[in-house]
Amino acid sequence: MWVATTANNYSHMDLSALTTAAEERLAQLEDKCAAARGEVESLRQRALAPGAQKRLSTAFALWLLCPFWPAYAFYLNRDLHCWLYTVTFGGFGLGWLVDGFCLPWYVADYNEPLGYLAREKRRRQSWTTARMLLAPFRLTLVYAIALGSGLLASSLLGSKRLEESLGERDALTARACVGLLGGAAGVCVASRCVASARARSRPLIVLGCGVLFSSLILGLGDVKAEEPGGIGPVLSFSSFGLLAGCSMGRTFDAARAPSRGAPSALLARLLLHGGGVVGLGGVAAAALFASGNHMEELPTMWTEVYNLITYRSMSQHWAEILEAMRDHGADAASLLGVERGATPAEVRQAHRKLARLHHPDKQQGASEEERAAAEELMRRLNAAKDVLLGEAHGDEGGAK
Repeated sequence: MWVATTANNYSHMDLSALTTAAEERLAQLEDKCAAARGEVESLRQRALAPGAQKRLSTAFALWLLCPFWPAYAFYLNRDLHCWLYTVTFGGFGLGWLVDGFCLPWYVADYNEPLGYLAREKRRRQSWTTARMLLAPFRLTLVYAIALGSGLLASSLLGSKRLEESLGERDALTARACVGLLGGAAGVCVASRCVASARARSRPLIVLGCGVLFSSLILGLGDVKAEEPGGIGPVLSFSSFGLLAGCSMGRTFDAARAPSRGAPSALLARLLLHGGGVVGLGGVAAAALFASGNHMEELPTMWTEVYNLITYRSMSQHWAEILEAMRDHGADAASLLGVERGATPAEVRQAHRKLARLHHPDKQQGASEEERAAAEELMRRLNAAKDVLLGEAHGDEGGAK
């Protein structure tokens, strides 16, 4: 009995030692396997890396000596970036400065040194990198590209002919939808090019956020198409939605390497670039004629656009958007002191009562300032009466 028990104990000890030795051997094999995978990945990155490395000094020289055309982007095989910079006239004057800070990223993105992809992923997930300092400039450029693309696309639908066939409200909606598609396309291009490397945006997220913002402003009944700006306030507000979608749906795309995928021949790349610029110029000319303008009016229009960008701040544009979103009917009812759904007779009675008190002819002994204030108040009272009477007649027509 004692002999059997002792044999059992020795067998358990041998089995435990064998198990421990097997686990240690398995751990060693796993370490060797991980090291082998690292070597394979390193060899793969070296094989995929471009043979001819780009120099940062050359890129900076091209950036400094050729500010009117992005030769540095073309040198780094960022052909889409080069096209976007060309058709937006240097990134609306801001892209050249932003690219000066981003050139080291662009050069590293082309050369793709060992460990670049892993470092790039970590930098993109971090909130403390230098990219955050450039975020306001990048967002401004993406917003401007979204708004410009949307206005260009919506201008392809002639506003006057569309209003005659569909009506003012439906024409505004149709132009907003086309402008939204154009703005989403512009945002998806800008997210790959503006202060970014190996980045892309999910089109469905971008378009969904733009549709949400568009529905908010188009849901207001008093938003109207304006001339010559067209649907500027609508697309200005919608572009904020596209910008939000670009920020939420922005992902790292390791497959978009600038050293691969582009044509190798310089002449082919130049022809593609020139064809893209000419093609967008043709779209702009078609939009110009569709909007009812003529080529001889182009210098005047360009001056108006330049003055709009140069002499008007972002706060003024935002004030116009808020003004377009105001509920003028509620303001009119508050000014006249009646309910929102008041009848035409009640509206006229309230207007007459206030007009007797504040009419400029009643201000005989008043000063010039007081008479001017009375005239302004009378103008507002008349406008409020027209707004409420228009709503009342519209409700009666809808009820019929």
